[in-house]
Amino acid sequence: MAAPNIVPGPRSVPLREARVRFSQLVALTELNNTTTIITRDNDSRPIAVLAPTSAVRDAPEAPVAPPRSADWHATVNAGWAKRLDSVRAQLSDRHARECRVLLDALNRAWAELDRLARPGADRDVDELRALQAELISGSAAPGSRAAMRRAS
Repeated sequence: MAAPNIVPGPRSVPLREARVRFSQLVALTELNNTTTIITRDNDSRPIAVLAPTSAVRDAPEAPVAPPRSADWHATVNAGWAKRLDSVRAQLSDRHARECRVLLDALNRAWAELDRLARPGADRDVDELRALQAELISGSAAPGSRAAMRRAS
């Protein structure tokens, strides 16, 4: 048998506890006609309410929000477009920086290979040198697709 609601008014339960005790909370709501407010685990902000059906039936209808204007949609779209452009610019800058780091490392590796195996001394190294000539000479712009395609 369920215990009656000792505390008048709605009780507050953290989300984690509500998950564990959901069946019990539903039974208490039905038997005692009580309302339970479910809050975030780390603070007291309410996020949901477990209420008896009688309370919901008797509650006034929530007002319907008026339709949004075209200006509102345009403003929201412009805001998202601005955010997307900002993210694209940040990603492009980051990609260019990472490509410069890779090309610097590649140039250091080729400098060491040139020191160890002079051109013409090793056929395999000469083939790689020819394939990566644009990257080694620096004629391919760092971060360009051509530079990265040739680097792979």
